[in-house]
Amino acid sequence: MLPRMKFASTFLLLAFMLSFMPAGISVGYAAQTTVCDQAELVADVTVPDGTNFAPGVAFKKTWRLKNIGTCTWATTYSLVFDSGEKMGGPASVNLTADVAPGQTVDLSVDLTAPTALGNYFGYWKLKNTAGALFGTGTTADKAIWVNIVIATDYDFTANAASAIWSSGAGALTFPGTDGNTSGFALKMDKPKFEDGIDTYGAGLLVAPNNTAKGYIQAVYPTFKVQTGDRFQSRIGCQDAATGCYVAFRLQYQIDGSTEIKTFWKEPPFREKYERLTYPVNINLNSLAGQNVKFILSVTDYDGSSSGDRALWGNPRITRSGGTTPPPTSCTDLARFEEDTTVPDGTSFGPNATFTKTWQIKNIGTCSWTNYSLVFDSATANSNKMGGPDSAAIPITVAPQESVKISVNLTAPGTAGSYTGYWKLKNDKGVVFGLCPFGNCLLGSQKSFWVKISVVGTATP
Repeated sequence: MLPRMKFASTFLLLAFMLSFMPAGISVGYAAQTTVCDQAELVADVTVPDGTNFAPGVAFKKTWRLKNIGTCTWATTYSLVFDSGEKMGGPASVNLTADVAPGQTVDLSVDLTAPTALGNYFGYWKLKNTAGALFGTGTTADKAIWVNIVIATDYDFTANAASAIWSSGAGALTFPGTDGNTSGFALKMDKPKFEDGIDTYGAGLLVAPNNTAKGYIQAVYPTFKVQTGDRFQSRIGCQDAATGCYVAFRLQYQIDGSTEIKTFWKEPPFREKYERLTYPVNINLNSLAGQNVKFILSVTDYDGSSSGDRALWGNPRITRSGGTTPPPTSCTDLARFEEDTTVPDGTSFGPNATFTKTWQIKNIGTCSWTNYSLVFDSATANSNKMGGPDSAAIPITVAPQESVKISVNLTAPGTAGSYTGYWKLKNDKGVVFGLCPFGNCLLGSQKSFWVKISVVGTATP
């Protein structure tokens, strides 16, 4: 059964009227209401939701916020603890520089992980000179948060030397030798991912043997799975990798059996070097009570393994204690379905106006009411192409429904290839992107994009 498409009649009318609208105005989108003090969460710079820590570990949480109000945030403004688990943090932290409307700022707090097992949330807001609290969302009253998990776990990085490593070229030793054409694996304390971040925890750098469809894998010692266990990691390419067209897999072998099965793999999104990383968060309950050998596998898929430097960030099986209720009772997840207009690589003349339309499906549990399309300025080399910062989606999109979202753009005036990245923002001001797997964490960093080529010379 095809997913039910939900399109408001206003979209059709406005699409018909498109040629009469100036470039840069989003089709069917109402203007945003602004207030004096209002913030937008741009990104979790460090400690993404669900990050695992050992009990008592000190860490720094950094949020990137944008001032979308009309008032400047002076140095008399501060970030203040609001509710939840304080995690040993300060009551407040003053801003160190003024933040004018439209500017972004990174705000950090030094925290310490609790000592008891559990899933913890700490909520924070901003406070102005008059002592009034404000935050994100359409009414500027929603808190930002830090979410961590304290768990006993099996650490694949720490136990890598006890695994049996091999590639398409045969058996490998661990650690290997960087650059070995037969494939290699290395432990890295702070691997730097292609998104420029090195705070995802220790991890494994792996490279398949250098041949078409090369692979590398590690078979770990037997582990007894319990109900509630989860496999968690962050995957991506190493910063400055030259290739990295790979597929990640978590495979397993029941103790006493010779059959190897795939528990999880990453289609429909195979990894490539696109400056994005992805969270993996997999429930292992179907294996509960069994003794299992887990296998981490990375396979080349473009016909050549040259330059494939893939990272398993902090791969582990977590076994947590009690939980704290999440910040919302539903989850925001989206899936890209198609480029309705302007397929990747479409050519335009300099300064040509066009409309980009994506078809996006709501695969979460929240209804998209008062949600917005937002330009992703945090991704490197993201080109706005004359589009707006954000624009409201004027209809409600229920879970499992799809919607066509359009934005009017203008091609740059200079010949070349250009990409503009976009995300969604919920009614609480939290920016989210596409879920590249069937089971991923809120706040996935994958954007959807418009990619064009500009050919010719602009008319004087």
